[in-house]
Order: sequence, then C-alpha cells, then structure tokens
Amino acid sequence: MRQGAETVRSLVTAGAELALRLYGFPRPVVAACTGHAIAMGALLLLCADARLGTEGDFKIGLNEVANA
Repeated sequence: MRQGAETVRSLVTAGAELALRLYGFPRPVVAACTGHAIAMGALLLLCADARLGTEGDFKIGLNEVANA
C-alpha cells in the first residue's frame, strides 16, 4: 500500500475481480475461516455460498464500517 497509487489501484482491482469471480461462480463456493477475517478476508467470506469456521476469539469485519 505504500508503493504508490498505481500499485494500490492494481491490488484493489485484483481483489475486486477475485470477489466478483467467486460471487458469480456457477457452482457452490465453500469458504473456510480458521482465524481473523478483516477487510478483504471478510468480503471473500461474504462471497461464498457456505462458510465454515473454527471456534475462537476471532474478529470478522470490515474496518470501513467500524464504530468510532
């Protein structure tokens, strides 16, 4: 994220394309989460049709919507 605007743009674009591919995939998508899922990790979980997780004190969330 500190390597310049073009690098950030490329990273965000690649992440968005991955999320769209997962969300629109014609077969069921199962995501497994064994720890924290923050930002893009949480979005990828939301793109899945089914989610599996492990029990624990883990955080799943979007930092953009965090309480101030």
